[in-house]
Amino acid sequence: MKNSKIPYIRWLPLILIGIIFYKSLNSLDAIKSFVNLVISVLVPLIWAMVIAYIVHPAVKRLESLPRINRTYSIAIVYLVLLGLIITLGVVVVPRLVLNITELVNRLPQLIVTLETFLADSIASLKNYSFSQYIDFTAVDEYISHISGIFDTFITTLLDSVLGFGSGVFKFFMGLIISIYILKDKEAFGRGIKRFMYASFSKETTTYLLELFRDSDRIFSSYIIGKLLDSVIVGVIAFLGFNVLGTPYTLLLAMIIGVTNMIPYFGPFIGAVPVTIIILFFDPILAVWSVLFIFILQQLDGYVIGPKILGQSMGMSPFWIILAILIGGGLFGLLGMLVGVPVMAIVRNVAIKSINHKLDEKEITVT
Repeated sequence: MKNSKIPYIRWLPLILIGIIFYKSLNSLDAIKSFVNLVISVLVPLIWAMVIAYIVHPAVKRLESLPRINRTYSIAIVYLVLLGLIITLGVVVVPRLVLNITELVNRLPQLIVTLETFLADSIASLKNYSFSQYIDFTAVDEYISHISGIFDTFITTLLDSVLGFGSGVFKFFMGLIISIYILKDKEAFGRGIKRFMYASFSKETTTYLLELFRDSDRIFSSYIIGKLLDSVIVGVIAFLGFNVLGTPYTLLLAMIIGVTNMIPYFGPFIGAVPVTIIILFFDPILAVWSVLFIFILQQLDGYVIGPKILGQSMGMSPFWIILAILIGGGLFGLLGMLVGVPVMAIVRNVAIKSINHKLDEKEITVT
């Protein structure tokens, strides 16, 4: 008796995958809510991995010194880190909150001033018979939307402030968990290697471990270097704004420092809100501030950044800009921050794979 086979049975897994994919498209909101719930629960663990990843080089460097073991090195690093956090909490955060509070309180008055200035300017242009060149109806409509734009900005800002307390608690939970991650990092590493060797061939595992080491080198050198670079830029911006006499110096310097983490586009993204805030108070001072920011970014681009980052990415501007556009389009600000090292890792994997295939075929491309 012949073995009977169900026709087209090999297509069944593909059909099931297609059905699952189709149902997922109809339940995107539910999936997104579930993913957000999982991420919110795992935030302390995510903070723990990020903190451990950032401080690991310092712990490793101290551990290599004579008579300093793992426990002492972790204790030293975390005492320094805790001191920095306390300093920020006592000195920086209250002043930053004061800056934001004053700006929010004065914002309605500043919006009225801006709307009045723009309306007067439009009226002057109308008197000079510019109507044939400018659609003043559209301009008036844009001006009427200014207050709504700033209301949205204030609401978003207040929501962020309200969520600050919960974020601080999760951060400190992550800080505590990160100590145990660093303390037992060898055990975690052995467990991962055992799983990989058990799941994949020896050649594949060796290749993957080498890939992980390269990715770690690329990612850590960029993130830690860029973080240090942005702190230096933020400090210089704070000193410069104080010399110029701008309002809300700490808030403006923090905007410049944080947006400096984004290559190429960061200086422009940070300069726009800073200039607008200063423009509310003194247009001439805003011009001087733009000039200062331009000089600062040139200093960072040609002196500070290359000294700290060197050629750690090894990518042309085209790939960096592409990484920022893709990362920003998919994941917003976070995607713009990590898009460059992720692109460098993907590029490194592609180059290794291509070189391996060419070696197998004994082809040399010049």
